[in-house]
Amino acid sequence: TEIFRRSEAEGSGVALACGKNDGRVIWEKCTDRGRSSILRAEGGEITKYKPDPENRYSVVSDLSLSIKNLSVSDSGIYCCNIDPVVNLTVIPASPSSSAISNQKATEGSSITLVCKSKGTGTWSKGIEGGRSSILTAENGKIRKYISDPKNRYSVLKSDLSLMIKNLSLSDSGTYYCNAAPVVKLIVIPTPAAPSIPSTPATPSTPATPSPTPIQTTPSTPAAPPPIPATPPAAVGKYHF
Repeated sequence: TEIFRRSEAEGSGVALACGKNDGRVIWEKCTDRGRSSILRAEGGEITKYKPDPENRYSVVSDLSLSIKNLSVSDSGIYCCNIDPVVNLTVIPASPSSSAISNQKATEGSSITLVCKSKGTGTWSKGIEGGRSSILTAENGKIRKYISDPKNRYSVLKSDLSLMIKNLSLSDSGTYYCNAAPVVKLIVIPTPAAPSIPSTPATPSTPATPSPTPIQTTPSTPAAPPPIPATPPAAVGKYHF
């Protein structure tokens, strides 16, 4: 089976033809390590075999595979009903310096990344080999593709700009709005608080020993002077 070669720009869409089919197709992405099933279409019904939060994959009337919002990671060989049919190459977008704004923010602060879009806005962050989807805003509703328990991500209704609260260093990177790179964000670490020198301990003054109380022995009162003995009464001799 002849394999067609297709080259498309990042962010664009493509339809990959299957060729002959009996009204039923199974689309897969084929690699040296095996096959990764994408979807099955039969009788007007589509069964998807991989997560597709942005609804990027679908089929058209002749059961060709339609892929929207292409990323570099979509490059590869696609198989229809086992047979390899298309070798797709996605060309990375080459943003001009004027298209991307450079923004800096301090760790722990908040920031708004401007999109200036109307209708539908899909925000993603560049990662190695492609992009990681964050959320899609449409008709006042937000569909998030990442876990956000602290509700850090939201959008402005007016222009679908992305707001991020409580920034962390890992938030640094290039952000895309509807596949177009719009902001290169650098999160600066929070400066460490200056250390306060410790006050040297004041040497303790040795305690002055308490004077030992002098115990006075009470003096024994002097014995009273002896009482002189009463001389015996003189016995008079009476002469008669």
